[in-house]
Amino acid sequence: MVAPSIPGWTGLPMLSGLRTRLDCPVVVDNDVNLAARAEQQAGPAGASLLYVHWGERIGAGIVIDGKPNRGFSSAAGELGFLDLLTPIDARPAAVADGVGPFERLAGAGEIRRLALEACGPALPGRTAGHDLEALFTAAGDGNEAAAAA
Repeated sequence: MVAPSIPGWTGLPMLSGLRTRLDCPVVVDNDVNLAARAEQQAGPAGASLLYVHWGERIGAGIVIDGKPNRGFSSAAGELGFLDLLTPIDARPAAVADGVGPFERLAGAGEIRRLALEACGPALPGRTAGHDLEALFTAAGDGNEAAAAA
């Protein structure tokens, strides 16, 4: 199992252990690959599709001719780990928290940070854990910076 965002889980023999314990077929995959398979089954997508999830994490589920495609190193859909800023021959920075370079640039956390920065610290109703609620309330109340964010 490859799980860079879940320290300690990489390399665990999860599938065989779960199959034995549950006595049934088991599929272990990430949320985006499973969502792509569900979309394939439930939607009009057909045999091939690309399902992109954009949130705190950024990833893609790839299905080609009805089969999941993970690429040679099982990382084909790991869009969040694309590094668009490090020069090609440079050694990339270590990823200690499981968040990839592209997620740092364009993930929901950075979008939120930029939106709140644009509104400034005086955003009415902004408290720890409720800053997005304050942002949406301010936008609804006509705050131009909040609406633009």
